[in-house]
Amino acid sequence: MATNKGCYRLTLTCCAAWPGLIDAAEQAMATVMPLSKVARRPAPGAIDVNSHSKHWPCLFPQHGPGRKHTRKIELAGWQREITDQYTEEFIRGLIHSDGRRSMNRVRRPLKGGDRWYEYPHEFVGAKH
Repeated sequence: MATNKGCYRLTLTCCAAWPGLIDAAEQAMATVMPLSKVARRPAPGAIDVNSHSKHWPCLFPQHGPGRKHTRKIELAGWQREITDQYTEEFIRGLIHSDGRRSMNRVRRPLKGGDRWYEYPHEFVGAKH
């Protein structure tokens, strides 16, 4: 998202139940943009980790106007070199970023009153 000063905000929304993931997101942003402040902002059930920089589009040349499915999205040469060197970390990041973890709460009517129960539910690689 560009601001009126041509500065972009990168926001990663992380599940609040995964503090290690939140710390890793903050550390990654601070490492690649050491002159930009990284901030955390609470959201319902989540923590938004964000940073402002005019240079985020340099690191994400795939970003652009329009819908992702209507434009070509591929790794730039320098990105391919990094993902080839850090394949496991890249795959781990894709798994962490392409899903949602939540508690599914269900109410079942029973004689004598309703019963509530919950179980963890994950959406990975699907629209949610």
